Amino acid sequence: DQIRSDQSRKMSITQIIKQKCPSCGKIAREKTRIHIKLVTVVVLECNHTIISTETEIDKSAIFTSLDNKTPYPFQIENADFVEKAGYRALIADEPGLGKTISALLTLHRNKADLLPALFLVKSTLRAQFVQEIIRWLGPEYVPQTINSSADKAYPGFQTYVCSLDLLSRLNGTFDNIDIKTVIVDECQLIKNSEAKRTQEVRKLCANVKNVIFLSGTPIKNKPEEYFTVLNICRPTIFPSLAGYINKWLYTDYSGGYVKTMGLRQPERFKEITSEFIIRHTKKEVLPDLEKIERRMFYSNLDEKEKEKYDKVVDEFVEYMEESENKSNSLEYYTCILAYFSKMRHLSGLSKVASCVEFVTQFLLETDRKITIFAHHIDVAEILFDRLSEWCKDGAMTEPIRLSADMDIEERTRAIETFRDKSRILIASTLSSGEGLNLQFCSDAIMLERQWNPANEEQAECRFERIGQQADAIFITYMIALGTIDEYFTELVEVKRAMITEAMDGVAIPWKESDLMKDLSNIIQTK
Repeated sequence: DQIRSDQSRKMSITQIIKQKCPSCGKIAREKTRIHIKLVTVVVLECNHTIISTETEIDKSAIFTSLDNKTPYPFQIENADFVEKAGYRALIADEPGLGKTISALLTLHRNKADLLPALFLVKSTLRAQFVQEIIRWLGPEYVPQTINSSADKAYPGFQTYVCSLDLLSRLNGTFDNIDIKTVIVDECQLIKNSEAKRTQEVRKLCANVKNVIFLSGTPIKNKPEEYFTVLNICRPTIFPSLAGYINKWLYTDYSGGYVKTMGLRQPERFKEITSEFIIRHTKKEVLPDLEKIERRMFYSNLDEKEKEKYDKVVDEFVEYMEESENKSNSLEYYTCILAYFSKMRHLSGLSKVASCVEFVTQFLLETDRKITIFAHHIDVAEILFDRLSEWCKDGAMTEPIRLSADMDIEERTRAIETFRDKSRILIASTLSSGEGLNLQFCSDAIMLERQWNPANEEQAECRFERIGQQADAIFITYMIALGTIDEYFTELVEVKRAMITEAMDGVAIPWKESDLMKDLSNIIQTK
């Protein structure tokens, strides 16, 4: 409404200028026009003056996601910062604070100058970025995803998504695309100047005016990993790797090679990089956040996983067509639930690899603990084995298991060990209800969805206990695209949004049978 009002007011001023001078009544012919910030001064040939004062409109106020979310103040601050830095900057916010949204807001504000844009991401995050781009910019900005070296980038798209590892095998795929902005996620991955992917990123950035880097790893912890980023953003300040090491890093020459050992002048370094590097921590932005922050993390099934999953779906659809007249029988509902359970199990297994990568990155970039809720025993076991192996290699205490077969004493010991020693808890969702206190942890993953969302909400409440130091609790729901995961999540989130809007603060009355019925219709239709 404000935008319409401003546009209407501006039109009325223009009409006045085109018709008569409001002071003397003569035909209004413009002689000069001066625009200073929000004030426009027009001098007419009759020497009378018209002054127009515009109302400043926050460009981010009309940036709303498809699920009706808006950016937080610190995300708006990030977009302002990148714009002020000349669109060559690093957003280094802590994990979970929505760096991607900050980048998308920047694109949204300056579409004419910044699009088409290319997103360079880890291969496991391609699906996540596709979803976020569509969610925030809209379906008309659906990206072309480059999935293999055989794929060719086609002109006409406003956004493109490609993995960092694939970039070196594309042989100039983007040469015919007028890319105006490159956005590099997890930019610490281009730390090795000799690596092919680093060289390819350099080539791209050399021919592109705007480059936005995203990373959650603090520079002060691993400054040697950021020379490429620093050099691309500000080559005059950081012209060479040798100069960067000599001037800014402590070094050890023992053993016949140079070993870097951290920043030499951290305060001075922060001062000279403050014009193009911005970082927010979770602690700093807590007042802006919801009490429970639910985030969706999307992944794709690989070809073998998809083949197994599609086979179960085909069997389900065939059963539904043959059993049309049995829709009120107990056997009918039992069979439907059995098919749903198979689909959920396969989607759960498919997400283990993405979960491991998410958790290991989280552990490297923060000093916080994380809880992972799983439903199937084998999913939890595979996850435990892979994370244990990673922790062993990194000299870190292995994960803690919390399962339904544990007695009270075993559960108590497990929670105490998680609190005092370990940073990872893998828990059964259904066995993590009442009586479990996790107030010393504020990050969790829902790896597998429950048929009744109330069970998930009960698990979420384990963190919101007396003694919880964090003002915001981050819950990441892992969603396998194109599966029962995605469809069930759509159902739940639509209902959650409707109920919350109508009755804010009232518990949502989940009816499992209705959800199952709607889910059945969706799967058949899809």
